[in-house]
Order: sequence, then structure tokens, then C-alpha cells
Amino acid sequence: MSPVEACKNKDIAFLLDVTGSPDDAPKIQRFLAYLVNDSFVIGPSDVNIAIISFKPEINGHVTLDKGDIFPDVSAAILTVNVHNGTSFESQTYNALDLAKTVFLSPKHVQGGRINASKIAVVLTTGLNDKFCTTVQKALAAKQQGIEVYAIGVGNKTSQLLELKAIVSPPAYTHAFHVEAFDELGELAEDFSKALCSVTNNMTSPEDDGWYRHYQTTCLNVTSSSPQSGVTVIALLWLAAIIGFLCCMKKKSRRVRAEDVQVDKSAEKENG
Repeated sequence: MSPVEACKNKDIAFLLDVTGSPDDAPKIQRFLAYLVNDSFVIGPSDVNIAIISFKPEINGHVTLDKGDIFPDVSAAILTVNVHNGTSFESQTYNALDLAKTVFLSPKHVQGGRINASKIAVVLTTGLNDKFCTTVQKALAAKQQGIEVYAIGVGNKTSQLLELKAIVSPPAYTHAFHVEAFDELGELAEDFSKALCSVTNNMTSPEDDGWYRHYQTTCLNVTSSSPQSGVTVIALLWLAAIIGFLCCMKKKSRRVRAEDVQVDKSAEKENG
């Protein structure tokens, strides 16, 4: 089955949280155009598209209430820009939150169809400064039924564990990384196959590593092993029981000592 045949009845929101050179904008545009032209059929009963930028401010290039019209989507792609500057903090957490409440919420006028599958595709150049908040927002979006994909661009997203932390399982078909915007073109075909659930040849890395990273980074937990947690609880219970028994033993000794003292006092009185 081709990607075009597989992608049916999907509402897909591309959430762009990127900074870079203005020259990078055409590279993102070509990536999106490949997906729209070669991987999707845009239409009321097929794929509807939303494209939203989050830097330097929120800009809805096209939203799902208009994302079923191919000319409108194609025109919206050409309005995507990239702003340079290192002062912009990550907005991926905000993008995922608004995807849940607005851009992929059927309750909102811009949120798409009630019976369509909801997909969020995050394109980001960095998560580090808002990693913990981003994971929490991603979890809330996934709990609402949104399938989350992520593409990291550049060295700030080279830590794949952070991308894995926000995507839907399995991570190996949902989290991607490229070193530069130039490589988006090479990724397009594999990404379209993953997005449209077509079997591919990518191998699966360890998926649970991100959770240990999240625990140590955000929850200050040094071990994610359930077995180790049970062991700690068992040891605490054992320590409590031993302490209780020792206390009872000491109390018993005091009682016996008091009884002996009473007996000696009684003997003196009788003597």
C-alpha cells in the first residue's frame, strides 16, 4: 500500500517550532510540499492539513477548517518563514498544548473533524530549556488521542531521548533527527511512510531509555526499575517491623525488671 492509499481520514497539524536562517524556509517548504503533493490526498474525506508556526509568534498559515482545499494548503506552505535569533526559547510545549485545545480539538472551530484521526507533527530546533514541561504537555495531548511525531533539527535536538519522550510509541517510527534543514528532503520519503503507517525497514532502538531520562531530569528519580522500587518498599517494611519488635522487646524487659523490683520490695516488707 502506498502512502497516498494509507493516509485516509487524517487531520494532520504541522507545528513549527524552529529558528535558523531565512534561507532555511524554502527547505521546510519543499519538505511540506513533498508530503502534500506526493504522500497525501487533500480533501474532505481524506487528509486535512494545518500548518502553525510558533516563533517569533503564533501564526496559523492554514488551519483544519480550511485545510481540505489543496490550493489553500499549497499557498499556505509558501508563507512559512524561519526567523534567526538565539533568544527564542522552545515553544514546543505551547504548540502541543494548543494542538490539544485548539488546532486538533473537534470542539474548536479550527480543530478539524470529529471522526478523523488526529496527528501532530512537531518540527523543532530545540527542547532542552522546556523539556519537562514539553513532556507533560505531550502526555496530555496523547491522552486526548492525538498521535505525536517529532522531527528534531540541529545539535540542540541531537539528544534523541528528548524527542522520544514526546512522541507516541513506538518511538522508532515517530521520532526523527536531522543535522540540518538541508537533510529534510532526504527524510521526506521515510517520514511519509511512517506517518501513513506503511511498513518500513528502520530498526528499533531501545524505547524505554527516554523514560529514565525523564525521571532523572524532571522527577529526581534515580531508578525506573519497578523491581528496585518494590525492593526499597520491602526493606522499609522490614526495618519498621524490626524496629517494632526491638521496641516491644525493650518494653518487655522493662516490665520484667519492674516486676522483679516489686517482688524484692514485697520480700523486704514481709521480712
